[in-house]
Amino acid sequence: MSKTATANVDPTSLDERRQKAIRRNLLAWFDRHARVLPWRTSSRDPYAVWVSEIMLQQTRVSTVVPYFERFLEKFPNVTRLAEAELDDVLAAWSGLGYYRRARALHAAARQLHERGEATLPGDFDALLKLSGIGQYTAAAIASMAFGQPVAVVDGNVLRVLARITADDGPIEATSTQRRIRAVADSLVGPDRPGSLNEAMMELGAIVCTPTSPTCLTCPIRKLCGAHRDGLVDKLPVTTKKKASPRVRLVAFVLTHEDRVLMCRRREDGLFGGLWEPPMVEAPSSSYEQRLASQVGGKAVRMRGKVEHVLTHRVLEVVVMRWSVDRSPPEVVIPQGYERAAWVCPSERASLGVSTLANKVLVRGGEDSGGPEKRRAT
Repeated sequence: MSKTATANVDPTSLDERRQKAIRRNLLAWFDRHARVLPWRTSSRDPYAVWVSEIMLQQTRVSTVVPYFERFLEKFPNVTRLAEAELDDVLAAWSGLGYYRRARALHAAARQLHERGEATLPGDFDALLKLSGIGQYTAAAIASMAFGQPVAVVDGNVLRVLARITADDGPIEATSTQRRIRAVADSLVGPDRPGSLNEAMMELGAIVCTPTSPTCLTCPIRKLCGAHRDGLVDKLPVTTKKKASPRVRLVAFVLTHEDRVLMCRRREDGLFGGLWEPPMVEAPSSSYEQRLASQVGGKAVRMRGKVEHVLTHRVLEVVVMRWSVDRSPPEVVIPQGYERAAWVCPSERASLGVSTLANKVLVRGGEDSGGPEKRRAT
């Protein structure tokens, strides 16, 4: 008879003895095995914790580290970030993706600056009032930087606790997440709450992984319901995601000598505030005709396609190159952009440019100055 998980697990199933054992084992393991990361300093700077947690959302640690170090060097505190132009902030974020995070980070710094505050508040509820800070980020800052006993629940924690409690509810379901959050709340106490939260997330990142978890090295395997019942590879239960819709675009890499036409997206839309070659939805004949009337001729060559995967859609972009012989004219820009400029390579380096834009520039024969140049085929 096959073993099955216990449905609708009550968080009280983690009795006090088991809770204490989980805390003790996790903290001892974390003290020995925690990765050395630039934001994990002996005296936790709330600003550094904040920036790191925003950057780490849906992004690998190995990707974040160099961005974090460059960002902190350029914007070392709330005041410097608040006083910076959004273009400079987006330029420092270029290539990291999910640019709404950078815009919210900048907006929150300005909120604090306008109130005459140079540091983040230490209160969980006060943190929630800042732009871009939800329950997860507020809990991370409050516990790690200020020692408040609030649980941090991210994807890693959901997975770890679903396995510990052998909860077979769909992990995306609100009811499942409510149960697991109650378990997380029951585990966090006044003794080193930030370290416990980090230990739980670290365990999920490097031991209790989505596939092929290394249970033999897990410090709490003897306290884990999924390990006890032989269900580690079956939990958490996930529902199959629908295929993302595909959106077809056409990008125009217009060049004149060493300059390329770049357009800045409006801040309220996709890639808000970022610069890129103008893009329109396919078919693009109407926009091509308007361009031809302004820059002259039809010297367009198709340079191929690039694909860019976003959270809820896949962008398929046909790249066209258009060499402009005469002095760069004013060019009509498509809907969704707020302004345009002919820029040289050194100027592009100071703009916020998305990974997609860099792919398009490389495919269009332009050196984007980014890592995509090396990966382009």
